Amino acid sequence: MNDTAIRFEMSAPLLELLFVREAWDLSGTAGLPACAPRPDAGRSSRPSSALDLEATWDESWAVRFAGGADESWRGRFGQVDEPGDTGIDGDALRAWKNPLREAFTALAMRSHARTDPRFTDALERARRAGVDQISVLPLTPGWSLLEGTTFWTTTTDVADGRGLDLTLREALGG
Repeated sequence: MNDTAIRFEMSAPLLELLFVREAWDLSGTAGLPACAPRPDAGRSSRPSSALDLEATWDESWAVRFAGGADESWRGRFGQVDEPGDTGIDGDALRAWKNPLREAFTALAMRSHARTDPRFTDALERARRAGVDQISVLPLTPGWSLLEGTTFWTTTTDVADGRGLDLTLREALGG
């Protein structure tokens, strides 16, 4: 295998936007499946303002998914600090996000170190196809997207090296 390492990434801002989508039951236009695991929304409460939450979420997702640095959605969506507030419950968000990030870190290290033989063929195939980053989202298994040199897939498919191999084969056309 070539020594060029493929980076593994799990974007904290995208995790936060996925939490917002699930907590407020937004449909979004990104064509994403449901989160797996689904977050507990805690005290999150959807604002009843005139703000078009669907359009705001879609806009924020598009900017962040493309690698942009739009953090303005936090101010638009708000955060629950006191009973009766509307916005996102930060404690519930962290309770969902932190274990995902910890599990991802262990998984990425195992994959990157090539200590798990289930990853060898998949990573070599991706590298030969020009993929330099695998970005992972906690979505229902089976979803993937190849965009430029980044391969987007699900946490479950990466955790199962065979799932990563299958989704890469499909995305790379064989």
